[in-house]
Amino acid sequence: MLDQNSNQLGNTTTNNKQCWGVGHTYTNIWGMVFDRGLIGTLHDWCEAFSTYPRTYDLLHAEGLFTAESHRCEMKYMMLEMDRILRPGSHVIIREASYFADAVATLAKGMRWICHKENTEYDVEKEKLVICQKKLWQPSNSGSR
Repeated sequence: MLDQNSNQLGNTTTNNKQCWGVGHTYTNIWGMVFDRGLIGTLHDWCEAFSTYPRTYDLLHAEGLFTAESHRCEMKYMMLEMDRILRPGSHVIIREASYFADAVATLAKGMRWICHKENTEYDVEKEKLVICQKKLWQPSNSGSR
């Protein structure tokens, strides 16, 4: 799990021994993270993210596109997310409604399956977008 909510000190720990959580932020708050015994990384989402040798099953982001929209294009951040996700993996994005709609549109173009949900506060200005990356397979219509 790559928890991009670490700018709010999101919880990256889990009771499931099969899950490896990494706190991830685009702001420098690592003194607080390391003081709590968590691990993490600081990353500029306008650049490629070194993931070798692993990929991720779950990405969680809150306010990422709002925070970075003045620096780089959303489509490049979405492509980077697509690159580091395994097929069948999920993305949970909490954003302003404007960005949530744009995320859903871009995700459809990347062949992700998405649906939008209201937040726990049920306010119109903020939405959750939950997406699953699908495995791309060639169609049988053009083979042999």
